Amino acid sequence: MAKAVLEDTDQRLNCDALVGKYMLDVVTAGMYNEPLMILREYIQNAADSIDIAVDNGTSLLPNSYIKVAIDGQSRKLIVEDNGSGLSNSEAATILLSLGNSPKCAGKLRGFRGIGRLGGIGYCDEVKYETRSLSSEFVAEITWNCRALKNIISDHSMIYQLDRLIEDNVAIRLRRPKPAELPHFFKVTMDGVHRFHQDELMNLKRIRSYLSQVAPVDYDSSRFHFADNVRRHLSDVDGYRCYNISVNGERILRPYVSSFQISRNALDEIRDIDLVEFKNPDGHSIGSGWYAKTAYLASIPKDLNIRGIRVRQGNIEVGNEYFLENIYSERRFASWHIGEVHLNSMIRPNARRDGFEFTNDYEKFLEQANALGRHLSHLCRASSRKRSNNLLTERILATIRKALDTPFYFDEDHHNRTLKRVTLLLGQIRAKGLEPVDPLQLELKRIERRLSNSRTRPALLRDCLDGRTLRSLDKKSLITQICRAIAEMKGNGASSEDVLALAIMPYLKSSRKCGKKP
Repeated sequence: MAKAVLEDTDQRLNCDALVGKYMLDVVTAGMYNEPLMILREYIQNAADSIDIAVDNGTSLLPNSYIKVAIDGQSRKLIVEDNGSGLSNSEAATILLSLGNSPKCAGKLRGFRGIGRLGGIGYCDEVKYETRSLSSEFVAEITWNCRALKNIISDHSMIYQLDRLIEDNVAIRLRRPKPAELPHFFKVTMDGVHRFHQDELMNLKRIRSYLSQVAPVDYDSSRFHFADNVRRHLSDVDGYRCYNISVNGERILRPYVSSFQISRNALDEIRDIDLVEFKNPDGHSIGSGWYAKTAYLASIPKDLNIRGIRVRQGNIEVGNEYFLENIYSERRFASWHIGEVHLNSMIRPNARRDGFEFTNDYEKFLEQANALGRHLSHLCRASSRKRSNNLLTERILATIRKALDTPFYFDEDHHNRTLKRVTLLLGQIRAKGLEPVDPLQLELKRIERRLSNSRTRPALLRDCLDGRTLRSLDKKSLITQICRAIAEMKGNGASSEDVLALAIMPYLKSSRKCGKKP
């Protein structure tokens, strides 16, 4: 109860601060407006529960699990873990509270006491089942979500939050079933509603989402740098990987060493660079890695690997565009692959789409901006190189065509062609091709051909076949050449090509003409 003081008097007025029914809507549907976000929250709580069990010696991490089960026919979604669970004495208090959690902020991922309520806005009923010791009963806390929604949407009904929960949540202790573990926590969403293409019942979509967001391990068989990344991240506060499965299929990170950029373009992770972020005192505030690729273009979204993803407690915060502002151009955010894992001193906000602003987070952003400038430079350099290569290939094609002519009309034509080719080669050399560039080989072949052409030019007078010409009178010869020119001119060929093709029937073989066959 708060007391208000009247100005200029010592008299006090008693006033109660009331929390109405709409607060429940704010911290459920209002907080988690994307259905799959609630899975992230349940898995976050499960990971924290496993950490508690591992740290107090109740469980071993390799034996721990988080199981997600989807039943489309009965429209049920279940998330179960074998972590520490909640004791009979604390289960009701914790699972009925809003914004109150026994977790220590900074030591565990969740501490605000609202994530467990996320499923209330997306189904008819949410049931929590848990215990922490084999000697205990199983506590069941069941929220009647359908009734809650009806009451909240009826604006004529005035309800205080405590009364709303008391009237629509059932609490009971029951004897454990034979298969139930000594310590566990299980969430069952019954009567799951259809939202956003029914994502909460879409196995493929859920597996894809959790592979990116959830605290799962890398797939060493597909991502060859997995061991290097694991070692680098091992000292990050809160970094752990968990055995998470969806309908029996284990979830792993989606990173792969090679991937398709487009139908005709394949790229690969050639190496990785490891990075670390520190505060002014020299203490690490996070570590990360990014992939060295050819930076060909934006990585397709359906590969689920693009973006420098930011994680805390090994759970993603935001999405692939979270760091888009660090790049010189927003599009470069989707050209890169990598992760940044921040320590627990930098805390996500309640929606996990950003972080609370602190000095450490500000220092991280400063260093992230420096990283973004470097990554943007890599994209621009790659883009310039590709543009130069395309231009070089076009110039080489022009040179090849000039040198492929079956003959030169005369010495002047030969000299003009060589001069043009020499100028074009100078343009290529000015671009400074790298020694290992495949275009270097083509350039050397053309330079050899140019050298041969200087010493052994194929002039038209030397290439004409006298025997063939002697069999034709001058009128017939001119008529045939003109007819051939007229027939070929309409196909879009150049004048030189048309003339060369028209005269071709009257030439010697290329060897006798002085050209290489």
